[in-house]
Amino acid sequence: MIPTPLPAVLSLLLVSFFSSGSAARSILKSPPDDPRFLLSTGRSGWSDDQYCDSWRLSAETNNAGKWSTIPEICVSFVANYIQEGKYRSDSDMVAQDSLTFAKNVTLAGDGKDIWVFDIDETLLSNVPYYKANGWGSKKFNETAWDEWVFQAKATALPASIKLYYELLKLGFHAVILTGRDESQRSITEKNLLYAGYHHYAKFWLL
Repeated sequence: MIPTPLPAVLSLLLVSFFSSGSAARSILKSPPDDPRFLLSTGRSGWSDDQYCDSWRLSAETNNAGKWSTIPEICVSFVANYIQEGKYRSDSDMVAQDSLTFAKNVTLAGDGKDIWVFDIDETLLSNVPYYKANGWGSKKFNETAWDEWVFQAKATALPASIKLYYELLKLGFHAVILTGRDESQRSITEKNLLYAGYHHYAKFWLL
């Protein structure tokens, strides 16, 4: 049995903030000249935080079109979300929902009861990297990202590592998937061990 990998939801907001939506086929090609323009009233009226929260929803639902950086006015919104407890709270909520789901799964006990985890912004937090690179306000730089990865200093998301070991106790086998490339295999495994993740059944790079 392969349960739905709900922990991957932990990465959704950060992926929305830090990744381009170019894979989505959106009818939106560019933001309005005034990003806070209200179509419903024909005038500007949103506060920065209102606009940024709505932009987040648009990005999460793949409606934001092609973009490579977060809106400039949203830098402080993203920083506050991550550093002032909301990201931690959202992570805790998703992990608790995942554990509740897992406890209601009847395991076959045949070695095929697996739970699939992503790495970045799911098992491991790359917040120091994003903080040093403008919280997504700078275009992605693969060299800078690789330098961060090879430091192997990403820490575990607290809710994720707790969920990870609760699932192992329930009898699930952890399978880890990542979009990192083969050249980063050994350093990623080193980072996982450093962060406290042991006893996973498989580790796959996509």
